[in-house]
Amino acid sequence: MSVVLVALLTAIGLVIGCVSANAQPVGTPQDKRVALVVGNAKYKAVSPLVNPANDAPDMAKVLGELGFEVILAQDADLKGFNRAVANFRRAAKSADVMLFFYAGHGVQSGGMNYLLPVDADIIDATSIEGEAVSVDVIKNAFLEANPSGIKIMVLDACRNNPFSDRLKSGNRAIGERGLAPILAPQGSIVAYATQANAVAQDGTERNSPYTAALLNRLREPGLKVSDLFQLVGQDVAAKTNQKQVPELSISSVRGDYYLNLAESDRMAWDRISQAASVDPGELKRFIETYPASRYVRQVQMLLDAMQLIADRAQQEQARKADELAKRADEQARLVAKQEEDRLKALAAAEDARRRDEERQQREREQAVAIQRQREFEAEQKKQAEEAARMAEIARRQKELEEKQALAKAKADKERIEKELLAQRQAEEKRRAEEAKRLAEACARDEGTLKQLAAGGRRTAIDELRATSTCPTIGRAADEAVKTVEAAEARVCDAERRELASFKDLADLRRKTLAFKCLPLKGEADARIAALESEENRRAEICAGEAQKVAAFKGGGSAVRDDLASLRKALTCEGARKDADLAIRSIDLLVRTAQVELKRLSCYAGPASGSLDEATRAAVSRYLTGRHSILSEANLTDEFVNEMKAQALAVCPADKGTDVARPGADPSVKTVSRPAPDVEDDEESAPSKPARPKAPAQIVRPAPQAVAPKAPVVEAPKPAPAPPAATGARKIPTITGI
Repeated sequence: MSVVLVALLTAIGLVIGCVSANAQPVGTPQDKRVALVVGNAKYKAVSPLVNPANDAPDMAKVLGELGFEVILAQDADLKGFNRAVANFRRAAKSADVMLFFYAGHGVQSGGMNYLLPVDADIIDATSIEGEAVSVDVIKNAFLEANPSGIKIMVLDACRNNPFSDRLKSGNRAIGERGLAPILAPQGSIVAYATQANAVAQDGTERNSPYTAALLNRLREPGLKVSDLFQLVGQDVAAKTNQKQVPELSISSVRGDYYLNLAESDRMAWDRISQAASVDPGELKRFIETYPASRYVRQVQMLLDAMQLIADRAQQEQARKADELAKRADEQARLVAKQEEDRLKALAAAEDARRRDEERQQREREQAVAIQRQREFEAEQKKQAEEAARMAEIARRQKELEEKQALAKAKADKERIEKELLAQRQAEEKRRAEEAKRLAEACARDEGTLKQLAAGGRRTAIDELRATSTCPTIGRAADEAVKTVEAAEARVCDAERRELASFKDLADLRRKTLAFKCLPLKGEADARIAALESEENRRAEICAGEAQKVAAFKGGGSAVRDDLASLRKALTCEGARKDADLAIRSIDLLVRTAQVELKRLSCYAGPASGSLDEATRAAVSRYLTGRHSILSEANLTDEFVNEMKAQALAVCPADKGTDVARPGADPSVKTVSRPAPDVEDDEESAPSKPARPKAPAQIVRPAPQAVAPKAPVVEAPKPAPAPPAATGARKIPTITGI
C-alpha cells in the first residue's frame, strides 16, 4: 500500500514540476495600446455589405476591454477615412502596440491595395487613387511609430471587387478578386481574412467568419500574439471547410507578447501547483473554467490520484478499526470476568461507603439550605431598602416636573398675548395700506386707460379691465372702448377710400399689410385674388410661348424661317426675347459653318451668317468631298463640329495642296474658331455668345475612311413641356459656337 502511495505522490510532483517549468511572461499591463477600427457597410455607388456594420463596433468593444485606446470610424467617406487615419498616426507614434482593423470593400490595382470609403465611385483605374485609401498609408504609419512596438494590420476586406464590370483599363486593370500580397514591415503582423488574390466570405451570421474567429481568440487569455493569429486562421479554415484560408505575414515580432492579460489556464494551473497545499475544489473549478485547456488531462490525473489516495487512506483506517474492535472484544471478555469478581468484592465496601456518603450528603444539604435561607432574607431586606430609595427619588422628580410645567404655562400665556396684540396691530396696518394701494391703483389704471384709448388699443383695454384691482375700473373702461370704436370707424372709412384707388398688385399687397381696419382686410384679399388670377393667366400664356420657342432648340438652320414666323405671332416679351436669341444663335452657327467651309477650301464668300445659295453650294461640295450620299445638310452643332474635326482640306484646292497645320499631331486636332466677319448689332443682341480668345486643342481620334452619317433634315419635334414659369426664359447658347 505504501509503495502505491509513494508512486502516486511522485507522479503528482512530476506533473506539477513540468507544468511550472513551462511558465512564460504574459505582457505588460502598462503598455500604451492604440487601435483604429474602420467598418464600411453602407456603400452608395455599389451594393451595401452586412457584416461590417457589426464587425467594427464588436471589435472596438473587445479591444477597449483589452486596454486599447480605440478610434472607431463607421461608414466613413473619403474625408472621414483620412481624418481617422491622421488621428491614428498621431496617437500611435509613442504606442507600444498599434492595431489597424478594416472591414469593408477593398481592391488591388497595379499590385497595390486600396480600401474603399462609402462614397467611392470609381469610373476607371486612373480615378482609384483619388477615390480610395491606399494600404501604404497604414504601412507608413507603422514605420513612423515606436520602432520597438508591435504593429498589427487586420484586413477583412478580401471580397469581390464591386467595380470589376467597369474597371479594366490597359495594363493597369483593377483586380477582380481579393487583395495583393503585403510584405509585413519590421516588427509587424499583417493578417488577411483569406489568401492573397482570393475572395473572403461575408457570412450569414452577425460577424464575418474571420472577424468572429478573431473576436473569440482575443477574449481567450494567455495566447501569444503570434499564436493568436495562427489559431484564428485554423478556426476560419475549419469553419468554412477550407473554402477560406486566412493568410498571415509576421516580421520580427516578440514571441512572448500577450494581448489578453487576464489569467489563462496556464497561469491558473501555475498558481494552483505552486500553492503550499493542493485543494481538490480548485482542481474541479479549473476543469469547469477551462474545459478546452491542454492542462485538463494533467489536472484530472492529479485529481484522480488525490481521490485514490483518499480512498486508500479511508480503507486503511477501516481495516485498522476492525482489528482494534476484535482485540477490544477479547480483552473485554477477560476484563469482564475479572471485573465481575472485583465488583462482588467491592460491593459490600461500596454499600457501606454509599451509606456513609448519603449521611454526609444529607448533612451538607441541610447546611446549604440554612445558608440559602439566610442569604434570601438578606436579599429581601436589601430590595426593600432600594425600593424605598427609588420611591423618594420619583417623588422629588415629580415635584420638579410640576414646578417646570407651571413656569412653562405662564410663559406660554404671556407669549400668546403678545402675539395676538402684534397680529391686531399688523391687521390694522395692512388694511390702511390696502386702502392706499387701491386708491393709487385706480389713479394709475385710469391714466393708463386714457393712453390706451388714445392709441386705439382695444385688446389692451380689455386685458386691463380683467387684471385691474381697482373696483371702479369698469366704467372708465367702457368710456375708453367707446372712444376706440369711434377712432376705428374713422380709420376704416379712410382706408376703404384708399383701397378703391389701387390698381397695381404689388402696391396693393404692400399697402394691405399696413391696413389697421380688420374688416377691410377681407375686401383687400378678394381684390388681391382677382389681380393674382389675371397675372397667373398671363404667366401661363408666356410659359406656353416659351415652350414653343424651346421646341426649336437644336433644330439648326432648317428651323430659322419657322422660328422667325413664330416670333411675329408672340405676345409675351420674354418669349420674343428668347426667339430673338435663338435666331441670332442660328445665324452665328451659319457664320461659323461658313468660316469652317472656307478653311476647308469649300467656300470663298464672306461669313455673313446668311444661308444663301453660295453657302448651300459649299455644303454640297463638302459632302461630296466627304463622299456622303447627301447633297445638302441641315447646319446643326453636330454638323459644324464634324467640320471642325477635319484637319485637312476637304474640297479640292487650286494648287492641289492640303491645308494641314504644320507640326500638327494627326491624333490631336487644333480647331480654330475665328470671330465672324460680320459684327453683331449690339442694340439688337442683348446677350451675345462670347468669342473664343485662342484655338482650343481637343484630343480626337484620327479621321476614318468611312464617310460620316449626315444629319437627316426634318422638322424639329416639340420638346417636352417645361414647368410653367413667369417672365422671360433665357435660351442656352448652342454648343459648338
